[in-house]
Amino acid sequence: MAYHLNEQGELIIAIPHPAFNEADNGDTMYKSFDEDYIYSKKGAKVLYTHRTDKSIYFTDFHWMIEDYVDCIKSAGLVVKDIKEPLPTLESKDKNPTVYEARIKYPIMIIFVCSK
Repeated sequence: MAYHLNEQGELIIAIPHPAFNEADNGDTMYKSFDEDYIYSKKGAKVLYTHRTDKSIYFTDFHWMIEDYVDCIKSAGLVVKDIKEPLPTLESKDKNPTVYEARIKYPIMIIFVCSK
């Protein structure tokens, strides 16, 4: 993607936040680890399972924020900005439990990158 990005362009990378580890933080997916969760354990296997339909699942791997930044830099890009979106105050009325969990642990992190 870095190769195809022009000099004025931006690459937006949105991923699950590495600190997003709370079981009650997801509306639809439950996140679990093969072993005890340790933020600094790079490459730890993560299983995401749908809360109501257990046949929907996927495996991912845990990486720290520095791992993503290192990957971005090795592609010849720079990180212009990092965003950690928080829930809107209006969402608190719809589901206070999820709102409180997402204030503690953001669900996503967004990297804004350029050449």
